[in-house]
Amino acid sequence: MTCCAVRVRGSYDAVRRYARRWAEARRKDPGDGALAFIPLLFQPGEAYQFDWSHEDVEIAGKPMRVKVAHMRLCASRAVYVRPIHARHRDGV
Repeated sequence: MTCCAVRVRGSYDAVRRYARRWAEARRKDPGDGALAFIPLLFQPGEAYQFDWSHEDVEIAGKPMRVKVAHMRLCASRAVYVRPIHARHRDGV
């Protein structure tokens, strides 16, 4: 679609300059210039990350899908992974 097709008044260069300024203003992070503190050091037990996944495994020669709990301690970066069989989800 051209500028003439939508009846824009002004030269092509003027429209390009406006569009560039408009796009830069939309891209700018609203938090630019604001001070933020993100801790990278944690005390033991202070923070952890947790997630679930479904994994296809073979146990005793039988294929099955298990739900897996993943936990990572932020202080030590230690990983804890525990598979949960579908019939025993309350095991976490």
